[in-house]
Amino acid sequence: MEKKTIRWNVVGAIETVCKASFKNKLKVKDGKENEKAVERLNSYLGVETLATVVFCAMVSRFFDDDDDESTYQDLASYFDVTVMTMVKHRKVLEVLAEKHYIDKAAVRRYRASDSIGSKRYKVNRNVIFSLLDNKEIQVVSDENRIDSVSITHQVGELVEERESCDMSTRSLIREVEFIEHNNEEMEFIKETKKILDDIMDRIFFYDTCKDFLSGYPTQLNRTLNDIYDTSAMLRVGEQFLRGVHPLLKLNLIEFDKKGSMSESTVMLSEKGKELFLGEAASIYDSQIDERNMILPEKIAAKKLFYSDDNLHMIDELSEAMEENSLNAIQKRLKERNMPVGVAVLLYGAPGTGKTETVYQIAKKTGRAIVHVDISETKSCWFGDSEKLIKKVFSDYRKTCEIARKKGEKIPILLFNEADAVFQKRTDITHANVAKTENAMQNIILEQMESLDGILIATTNLADYMDKAFERRFLFKIAFENPSVKSKKAIWMDKLDWLDEKDAEDFARKYDLSGGEIDNIVRKISMEEIIHGTRPSIEKIDEMCRQEKLRGSDYHNKVGFSL
Repeated sequence: MEKKTIRWNVVGAIETVCKASFKNKLKVKDGKENEKAVERLNSYLGVETLATVVFCAMVSRFFDDDDDESTYQDLASYFDVTVMTMVKHRKVLEVLAEKHYIDKAAVRRYRASDSIGSKRYKVNRNVIFSLLDNKEIQVVSDENRIDSVSITHQVGELVEERESCDMSTRSLIREVEFIEHNNEEMEFIKETKKILDDIMDRIFFYDTCKDFLSGYPTQLNRTLNDIYDTSAMLRVGEQFLRGVHPLLKLNLIEFDKKGSMSESTVMLSEKGKELFLGEAASIYDSQIDERNMILPEKIAAKKLFYSDDNLHMIDELSEAMEENSLNAIQKRLKERNMPVGVAVLLYGAPGTGKTETVYQIAKKTGRAIVHVDISETKSCWFGDSEKLIKKVFSDYRKTCEIARKKGEKIPILLFNEADAVFQKRTDITHANVAKTENAMQNIILEQMESLDGILIATTNLADYMDKAFERRFLFKIAFENPSVKSKKAIWMDKLDWLDEKDAEDFARKYDLSGGEIDNIVRKISMEEIIHGTRPSIEKIDEMCRQEKLRGSDYHNKVGFSL
């Protein structure tokens, strides 16, 4: 629902109240302007005057102080009253928290003297955005997201400090239990304690969550050394190696064994991320590597030439990729209980424009391209390749989900030169490489069945593709070397100064692909730069003859007709 714009200046009213209440014993100085500001804010917030005054003070601290959290001591100092006076008015903070204007933050460290006076609160960031936009407040608490991050950060700091501070395991447990106790109403804490009985398992989980937000996996050996005493470290390490540790059995983390224990890592699983961050998990997950994401506005427009048959099929594919068409197609397929993913295969000779066609379709339909680097899906570690290919699809699926939630177009998942992973499966049963290749192909086949987006694969070696893959492609478009007519058009388009007769001679004499003609045009440009003049027709003819490698299956053809 669209938030309503407020006709008076909300931030200005808060500033007025702050000036009138600062160091004034929780009261507002007399004056018509002050009274009007309080009256407006009372109505805006739906609270009594005292709650409005405290809220304004917390907003002021949010912008004025490096630490955006407020304790009873901080507010007592702001209003120039005793801490006990603020504690006496703690119901005011509870009212603001119930309305989700403020959220309770985690207590930082255990102290025997810690009491209700050490509780910390901070203004909900969504509320801050509403104030700055001068809009009415419609907010759902972001307590779970912010405090779960804060808590795991605190536990992570304790784990890192343990060795330098000579902290015992007992002290570490006491510190973490205190943090949990002071945040026991949080859903994250309640669910984690319900699933994991052992406090040490929870500490390991919290520390892994902290590492996840930092963007790197948890080094297993180092973390075991930081958390556990020597005897326990060996026992827990063995549980990971045997796959029986509670965090693994509950599928909260994933274990990657790479060579020795010192090289092995753990990281949050999808289930672990959901427990930690709930619906906000997608915000912190990088999904697709931006290096492999090609945005439509970054794609240069190019004119491509096709045979009449190809042009018809490519136009049909482009039309299907338009947002309204795609939504209608997927809706109809879903109603008929059919797979809703759109998988496309572009196959044919090298240099015939398969990849560039994908780029131009993406640009025309306003879709980004997620380019799959085939080499990155293959690992020297047994079992890792399967995980990597699964991650390609799981990341793509999440990227599509986020795009749909934002009302954006889903991207195209591009497997370029896909013959490396789409080739015929082997019957060799004892070779690890063959097993890995077959396992990867089985995963891709399963993912194509459940695909909810757009997958386009290109290949130069269609004859080597497994039949099981062929059946899963909705569109299959063959690309052949261009006809004489198309080649002539390409020559004229690339070299607008070329005589029409010469262009037709080159088109008839040489069976070149569009990519090969591009190469020759680049050489012509180099000649122009180096020598300051265009090469002669004879020189261009020589370039055409040199373009084909000796021993190639393609030979110069004379008199090739339309």
